[in-house]
Amino acid sequence: MEKYAAGEEIFHEGDAGDCLQLIRRGSVTISRDIGGRDIVLAYVPAGQYVGEMALVSDAPRSATVRAAVSTETVRLDGDVFKKLMEQHPDVRRRVQEVYKERLTSDMDRGQQPEAGDIISFLVEQAHRARRPTCC
Repeated sequence: MEKYAAGEEIFHEGDAGDCLQLIRRGSVTISRDIGGRDIVLAYVPAGQYVGEMALVSDAPRSATVRAAVSTETVRLDGDVFKKLMEQHPDVRRRVQEVYKERLTSDMDRGQQPEAGDIISFLVEQAHRARRPTCC
C-alpha cells in the first residue's frame, strides 16, 4: 500500500517501469511533456490501474502520473506482474488489449493538447471546491 498527497508524482515520464499501481482510493492524472508543456492526457479513477504500459513494452515510462486528490494505491512489483501474465494467458491478453487501446488513445490525445487543458482545469476546480473557506 502506498499513499500520495494531491499533486504528488507517482511515476515520471522517462523513468524505468518497475511496478504497476492499482488505484484503491482517489484518482490520478496522466500527463506528457508536449512542446515543453505538461499536458494532461487522462484522468484515472479508483478501481483502475496505471503503469502497465512500461511493463508490457519494456520501455521507459511514456507519461507522468500524479495523484489528482489524496490517493491510495496497491503497488505490484513489475516482476510479480510479469509472472502473473505468464501464468494467466487470459489476463495477459486483456492487459495487451488495454495496452493497445491506451497507446492509440494517447496518440490521439497528444494531437489535441487543448483537451489536456480542460482536464487540468476540472481537476483544479475539484481541489478548490474541497478547500475550506474562511472568514
